Amino acid sequence: MPARPEDRETRHRAIRDILAREAVANQDELVAQLEAQGLRTTQSGISRDLRHLGVIKQNGRYRLPANAASDERALAQLAPLLHTIRTAGPNLLVCLTETGSASRAALTLDRAALPEVVGTIAGDDTIFIAVDTSRDQARLVGLLRRIMTEVPR
Repeated sequence: MPARPEDRETRHRAIRDILAREAVANQDELVAQLEAQGLRTTQSGISRDLRHLGVIKQNGRYRLPANAASDERALAQLAPLLHTIRTAGPNLLVCLTETGSASRAALTLDRAALPEVVGTIAGDDTIFIAVDTSRDQARLVGLLRRIMTEVPR
């Protein structure tokens, strides 16, 4: 049975709090800390949560992206602007936007400091997003598609 949205949000808040105050080296540690707070989860659930939150592993510990809360709000504002996301080879995404919105959407992506984004180039209704690896590309496509589907149009 899928997690209820309120359970997921509670777990995401707890994960952000834990990662903000201490070093966590692996998912088992995180599962144990969440369970100590009364939040039941599994390693596979934590893996999905970390991906959704944009958590990266750096120097042997999990880290939140810079300004995670404000980044999430800013990225949510992209939903009505984005229309289509396509891959172009392993290191490029092409996003179609509302006419005249590409620059604003690209700036939002740049300022969010997502670890997957190397840089953006915007036209009037098209954004090219450069990524480092095909894995980064897949993560970014997942994030952008989630953003597009979670906010009603």
